[in-house]
Amino acid sequence: PALALAIACAIPTLAAAQENPAPAKPAAPVTEAVAKPAADVAAVVNDEKISMKDLEAEMAKMMASRGMPPDAIPPEQRPMVAKMILDNMISERLLTLATKDTEVADKDFEAELKKLTDARGDLEKFAQTRGMTADQMKGELRKMMKQRKWIDAQLAGKTAEVTDADAQGF
Repeated sequence: PALALAIACAIPTLAAAQENPAPAKPAAPVTEAVAKPAADVAAVVNDEKISMKDLEAEMAKMMASRGMPPDAIPPEQRPMVAKMILDNMISERLLTLATKDTEVADKDFEAELKKLTDARGDLEKFAQTRGMTADQMKGELRKMMKQRKWIDAQLAGKTAEVTDADAQGF
């Protein structure tokens, strides 16, 4: 879901970027503080490497979840899509690190899993449509719940309540 949102949000930006490409900036020199990653490493997040193979697998999973073959992305758009997916993978890793101490009660997890199976039917079949196994889907669900709980805690008391009158006045 987060990946689909990231891609959906980036499509208008990509179209605008293709119409009005930004002038090329010279590459920043590699300093001693920033090591040049190996050719098979797409990114490093807190000493955890995201390999090119991981990036390709995520791209294939994203395409499979939409019922599309992996080669459906036109070659000229592949680098932009890969960057969006890599950015999402980096954000996901950072959020996972931030939520490592966040706990989700088993009863809450089971209730959320029941909602998912009530809405989508057989978990194994649904997971396959997303390019996952049922166990991977459960792991993703628990991770998403932890992230939601952590984000809610970060936002607690920092957001304004919108009333019906506010919405109508908008």
